Amino acid sequence: MKTALQPFRDSHFPENETEERFLETCEQYRAHIEKVYELPTRGSNTELFDWMKRAKENYNSYIDNRRYYLTELFNYIHSLGFDL
Repeated sequence: MKTALQPFRDSHFPENETEERFLETCEQYRAHIEKVYELPTRGSNTELFDWMKRAKENYNSYIDNRRYYLTELFNYIHSLGFDL
């Protein structure tokens, strides 16, 4: 059954604060790559490095938009030739 919210869900807008913070961190991760053209490391950005490590470990447990956001970030990273 489609609801009035379905177009927003299909567009993957954050539905709660957790998803919003997760999306913001994905955007920060992407911005870091665009700024220095390298993945965050413990030396360059420990916070983003540790976040990605946790996010990758928890990927299969995400049943909301976080999985979509992380998949999009993975695709972006791989499109630049980087491996995680």
